[in-house]
Amino acid sequence: MEQMNHEIEPGFVKGNLANLSALWYLVNPLLTHGWTEFKDFNDLPENVEIVFGYYENNMFSVYMFKTIYTHDDLPTWHSRCTIINRTAYFDSLLTEDDFLSPMKQYDFVDVKLCVDNGNEEKFKVYFLNDAKLTTQFGIMWDQFCKNSNFRIDQTICFKLMISDKEKCHVYKVNPPATSSIASA
Repeated sequence: MEQMNHEIEPGFVKGNLANLSALWYLVNPLLTHGWTEFKDFNDLPENVEIVFGYYENNMFSVYMFKTIYTHDDLPTWHSRCTIINRTAYFDSLLTEDDFLSPMKQYDFVDVKLCVDNGNEEKFKVYFLNDAKLTTQFGIMWDQFCKNSNFRIDQTICFKLMISDKEKCHVYKVNPPATSSIASA
């Protein structure tokens, strides 16, 4: 469940952004700088949910933490949280042909892909009328993959809220081969 940057509950960020930005670099809700030092100082495990308070003047307190073992353990505001009947996800091995037919059943025309490094890009999803009924992202897909540190032969997960067909979180996964989408 390796994640490049770490997420902070959006309500906490909203209420404390002016104070937090002096210590951390935030692309809400991503903490992009400062997490490693915080984790090491508090001797936290790799995948962890932290409940902490901010007392002003750059003073934090860790109230508690729990280790995250699977996506089911994540809080509902987290971009990788999976909720039955509210989220859909599937993994895809990146190849030179990059086809993503599971998205076809949701009738996407435009989709914004969001990566956990803050990279976002809006794409047209093309439905090719070929023998495989291939679905492909438009131009700039290669650049998006490079900016997101995605490489051929890596598996990436596409996770979306079923109620929001225009936004999709994308991230590397290991091990691959998961899906919440029933095959037709």
